[in-house]
Amino acid sequence: MANLEMQDLIGLTEEQAEELIAARGMEVRIMQREDQHFIVTLELRTNRVNLYIENGVVFKANTG
Repeated sequence: MANLEMQDLIGLTEEQAEELIAARGMEVRIMQREDQHFIVTLELRTNRVNLYIENGVVFKANTG
């Protein structure tokens, strides 16, 4: 799994971010899209990136 800096995802479209994350062998989980917050489990997974989307663009990303 290649290194992926979370700040590299900020400003990308949701689709662009998903493609970049998948190319690094990681999984995507959408935590928030616009005003909708999704119910998620709390298990820690180091190969997963959590995305927060507003106006179709990533404004926050973290691992877990």
